[in-house]
Amino acid sequence: MPKTEHDSSTFQQVTKPGFISIDYVIKAMVCLLTASAIVLVATIHYFFEILDNRAAKEVGERVSLAFNIEKKYKKSQLIEYSYWDETYNNVFSEKDEQWIEWNSGQYVLDNFDYDFSLALRHGYEVISLTTSEQAQNLKAQMLLDSDLVTMVSLSRAREDVTKVVSSFMLLGNDLYFVVGAPLINEELETPRLGTYLAFGKKISPAYLESLSNEYQIKGLTYNTSIIAGQHHLKIRSLKGEILGGLSWKIKNSSQELLPAVGLIITSFFLSIIVASWSLLTREQRDKEAYLNKLYMEATRDALTDAFNRKYFLDIASLELRNSRIQNRFYTLAILDIDHFKQVNDKYGHIIGDQALVFFSNLCQSELRKTDIFGRVGGEEFAIAFTNTSEDEAQQILERIRTKVMTSSLQLENDTLQFTVSSGVATLTKQTSLRELLRQADNALYEAKDSGRNKVCCYQFDLANAVEC
Repeated sequence: MPKTEHDSSTFQQVTKPGFISIDYVIKAMVCLLTASAIVLVATIHYFFEILDNRAAKEVGERVSLAFNIEKKYKKSQLIEYSYWDETYNNVFSEKDEQWIEWNSGQYVLDNFDYDFSLALRHGYEVISLTTSEQAQNLKAQMLLDSDLVTMVSLSRAREDVTKVVSSFMLLGNDLYFVVGAPLINEELETPRLGTYLAFGKKISPAYLESLSNEYQIKGLTYNTSIIAGQHHLKIRSLKGEILGGLSWKIKNSSQELLPAVGLIITSFFLSIIVASWSLLTREQRDKEAYLNKLYMEATRDALTDAFNRKYFLDIASLELRNSRIQNRFYTLAILDIDHFKQVNDKYGHIIGDQALVFFSNLCQSELRKTDIFGRVGGEEFAIAFTNTSEDEAQQILERIRTKVMTSSLQLENDTLQFTVSSGVATLTKQTSLRELLRQADNALYEAKDSGRNKVCCYQFDLANAVEC
C-alpha cells in the first residue's frame, strides 16, 4: 500500500477523540476470553454429559448382557441333566437319594453354583429338594406357592424340544433366578410327562459382587424398590410383576474432570484451541482414510483390484440407462481366461491367483478411463464400454487378447502363458443389463466353442454370435 503524508494538526484532531486506553483493551480482551472460556467450558460440559450418557447406556447394556450370558449358561446346564436318562431313572423312577445327592442335588449346588435343586412330579409333588447354606430357609411349599407352577405350565406350552423356561422369582424376601424344564427322553427326544427339574440361584450381594468383578460393573446391587435417580434394570416375574430392580454406579466424568478442565482452559486457553484444532484435523483425516478404505472394500475385488461383481453390475446398469436416455453407444464384453482350471490343477491356487492379478493388470493397461472393468466370476471379467461402438470395443478387446497371448507370467522355475476369449454385445433394443449380459455370454460361448483365443460379437438381428 503506498504511503501517504498526513497534516499533523488534522492527524491529531482525528486520532485524539478516538483514543482507546490500554485498560479498556485489556478489559475487553479479558471479557472476551472469559466469555469464550465460559462458552467452551459449557460446551465441554455438554459433551461430557453426552459421554456420561453413553457410558451409562453402555453399562446398562453390559448388565443386560451379563444376565443374558448367565441365563444361557444355566439353561445349558439344566438341559444336560434333562437329557440324561439316568436322571429320570434315579430321581423319578427309583428315587435314589444317594444318587440324587451325588449327581443332581448337592453336586449341582457345589459344582455349578446353584442354591437349590428341585425335582417335581406332575407340577406339584416334590420328589427332592436340595438347598445350599444360603437358602436354608427355602421350603418346598414356598416354591409351590411361587411362580414355579406358572413356569411348569409355560414349559408345557412351549413348542421347542427342551421346553426350558427361566425367570426371576421372589421367594420369601430373597430374589432367585430359576431355570426349569421337563426331562427329555434321550432316544425319542420327547418330554417325559409329569417330570420337572428346576435349578435356582439366589441373587445375593456376593453373587452380584462376582458379576461386578467379572463384567466390570461398579456397585451392582438389588433393591426391592426402584430408587429414583439411579441407573436401574427392572426385574419382572413370569406374570410381569415388578420384583424390584438392579442398580449400579456410573462414573460421572463431568463432575470429576470439569473443574480441572475449567482451570486448564483458563490458564492455557489458546494452547487448548490449537491442540483441539490439531486433534480434530487428525480425526477428520483418519475418518476420511477409513471411509475411503470402506469404499474400496465395498467396491473392489480384493485380489485383482477390479470392481467387484455387485458394484460392476450397479454402475454398468446406471450407464446403460444413461446411454438409452442420451441415445449413445453402449457395448458390453465378457472375458474368460482359457483353460484356467488347468492352471489351478497344474500350479495350484496360489499361482492361479497370481495369474488372475497378472491378467487384470494387462486388461487395465489397455483400457481407457471411461471403461468400466470388473471381476464377475472366478476367472471371468466384464467390461462396460460407454459411448463406444461395437467396432471400437472390438479393437480394444483385440489389443487385450494379443497382449495376453504374447505376455508371460514369470514363475520361480517356469513361465506361465495363457489366452483369453471374449464375447461382445452392443446396445440396440435390449431393455436390461441382464439381457445384454446374456447376449455377451452367448458370444463368449461361441468364442469358446469355435477354438478359444478370439473375440466374438452377438448379432442382435440374427440372434446368434459370430467372430468379430
